[in-house]
Amino acid sequence: MIPALRSGVIIANHARNHSYSIAEAAADAGYLRKYVTGIYYKPSTTRGRIIHALASRVGEREVKRLDGRRSDRIPDDLVSSIAVPELLEQAAARTLSRFNADPRSATYLKCEAFDLVVARRHLDRCTIFHGFEQCALFSLRRARSLGAINVLDQPIIHRATLDRIEREERARMGVPMPAKRPFWFQKHVDRKYAEHALTDYVFVGLEFPKTTMVENGFAADRVFVIPYGVDIGGYRPIHRPARAGFNILYVGPLHYWKGLHYLLEMLPKLDVPGARLTIVGRADPDWAPYFQPRIAALGDRVRHIPGIPKAEIERQYAEADVLVFPSLVGGIGLVCYEAMATGLPVITSDGDVVIRHGVDGLSIPLTNLDEWRRALTDLASNRDQRLKLGAAGAERVKAFSWEGYRRGIVDAYETIWDRERVARSGTRQS
Repeated sequence: MIPALRSGVIIANHARNHSYSIAEAAADAGYLRKYVTGIYYKPSTTRGRIIHALASRVGEREVKRLDGRRSDRIPDDLVSSIAVPELLEQAAARTLSRFNADPRSATYLKCEAFDLVVARRHLDRCTIFHGFEQCALFSLRRARSLGAINVLDQPIIHRATLDRIEREERARMGVPMPAKRPFWFQKHVDRKYAEHALTDYVFVGLEFPKTTMVENGFAADRVFVIPYGVDIGGYRPIHRPARAGFNILYVGPLHYWKGLHYLLEMLPKLDVPGARLTIVGRADPDWAPYFQPRIAALGDRVRHIPGIPKAEIERQYAEADVLVFPSLVGGIGLVCYEAMATGLPVITSDGDVVIRHGVDGLSIPLTNLDEWRRALTDLASNRDQRLKLGAAGAERVKAFSWEGYRRGIVDAYETIWDRERVARSGTRQS
């Protein structure tokens, strides 16, 4: 333990995602001063008992959701819950949807409100403030004024790169930029850039987000890649007997950034008897007019399932022969981990730190559609190769645990402090 970090880290994020693991890591190391989040369940408190009673009246599913909003590894007295912004978001999103308005505006407002409360009521002197992209502007500003080292968690690629990819793909697809954006959209974008200006270090889970951060001005040694863990739950290798046909599975929204249009373009040129693409995912409202006619035009070569409960996705993995993930904004997603855990071979546009090409799966850039077509053709005719890649993938995914992620977080905090300590010592001497 580094004494200067003892009870010296404040972490704030409105959502659970991987922030619980970060708070757990800091608590286990003795570094956590405070974890500020949205709805959080503390069963030992009066409010916790009331919330649990209300959830029980709704049903078992709601109780399970509530139980998911806590961690036994984080002491309750180190957790501060700011629930109102999230509750207001849920109500506002329902109202906006009823009037066919974009519900994303409610999310933007939630982030703004959460951040404002954190900055005004929950931030005091600390060694490191760890905020999260989109909900940390006011907090980063306040933390800097208090002399803290600012860390920003960046789960996605840099906004400038995302905007560039969108412009390029819209031009390629012949789809104009939207004439109307959700309320507060530009404020939401401006907030991301302002957060970057206040950030000392960035944490990302994959190499591709780091690449985009460096391309847009961050020093490479200030961006830490800490691979996310994956909770594969009950997913286990599935026996896939020899069968007729070749089922290609895509799981994700009908949206340009997942590269679905490249698959639809490639499918008619795929000379594989019995090949069929199964798409599991809802149509993004902005992109449904583009994708739905193209899916319909491919007839029975494409099956579209708008959405299924998460508990039933395993059946789709079992019926598939390969998962394709042609994302333009990073080639690894949770669906890749899940599919790998079932022994389903994966072809992705970028294996990043997870898939080693030809070993645990296949990683082929979308700029090479001929190679994608050859890879699918080869896998269709070579069941042994599918089984080999699937088995290797199932073994590979075991390396990405949340315990490993937590160790990476603590190591990063300690590296940052050692670096800052030397820099500050040098400043004083000069």
